[in-house]
Amino acid sequence: MRKLIPEYSVLSLKLEQDKRIIIDNFRELKDLSESLIVIDQYMITGSFLKITKMDNTTLEIYGQIKEIIVV
Repeated sequence: MRKLIPEYSVLSLKLEQDKRIIIDNFRELKDLSESLIVIDQYMITGSFLKITKMDNTTLEIYGQIKEIIVV
């Protein structure tokens, strides 16, 4: 899922409780499973993780989120 986003765009994460993350201005979805999602430089771990695409540059991740790791 490579995107053509200008270099000046800043990726942002919005954490809402422990069940939902909104990601704006992502560039690449690198890995996807039920317990691990890697987007750009962020690794999100948990269980029953799902993704909803809101538009070309925004994703919603929901499920039981355990941690967000910067890689």
